Amino acid sequence: MLDIDLKKVLADFGDALGIELAFDEKGACVLTMDDETPVAIRANVEDSSLTLSSALRDAMPQTMSLDQIQNLLALALDPYDRGAASPVVGCDAESGLVVIYEVLAPSALRRTPLSEAFTDFMTTRQAVTALLDEQVEAPMAFADATTRLWV
Repeated sequence: MLDIDLKKVLADFGDALGIELAFDEKGACVLTMDDETPVAIRANVEDSSLTLSSALRDAMPQTMSLDQIQNLLALALDPYDRGAASPVVGCDAESGLVVIYEVLAPSALRRTPLSEAFTDFMTTRQAVTALLDEQVEAPMAFADATTRLWV
């Protein structure tokens, strides 16, 4: 199977946006959405995939409801349930930074234009940001939690 031309995929996405896009020397292209939301598109030349990523917040909320936690865990299983690429959320253990990311395999890039995958990514990003920003009435504090959640 032929490798996908990641430079062309990005250039086609730029054409759809009406701007010129290219990877830098490290294989990254960063777009700023709404003048405040940086989204990185990284080329993974080893497997011809693209990774979309964006920071959501500097840290996890100090308290979350059980519903919020379950929604984040459900999102983590979405790629498995759908059998396709889907954004997931992670938290860097060292810095605490909360990030949403999605790896688009060559098969996904052949099936779906990057513009469509990017729109879906941004829609999910917006929903997760709203979820993390919800005010919690019945919080479950991570530091005080005695209940273990098993998936």
